[in-house]
Amino acid sequence: MYIRNRFIALFLLAGLPLLTGCRNTSSSAEPETVNTTECNAACSHVQQILTSEAEAWASRLSPTERTKARANLARVDLGKTKCIAECKVDPSKIGCVLKSASISELNACDR
Repeated sequence: MYIRNRFIALFLLAGLPLLTGCRNTSSSAEPETVNTTECNAACSHVQQILTSEAEAWASRLSPTERTKARANLARVDLGKTKCIAECKVDPSKIGCVLKSASISELNACDR
């Protein structure tokens, strides 16, 4: 049970600061159109790291738990859409995110 919960927390919570940490602090009514390609690349990179680490945890689960865990992994795709939208509002973390190689490095981008 601990490993299953740890696995779910791994990709749902570890990526949370990056997926929800960027807020619009500007006073403009409409966010500036910025780097759609760069935001997509950064958010794809976040998704890749979360998926990779989640798959590593999944490999330690029983086949039944692994199937359930992989079904939950689909939620990462939903987070990517939100990530891209928020990145366009505040693209300041793109460089840090693209340089990150692990969840801990991704979390450091939010500090």
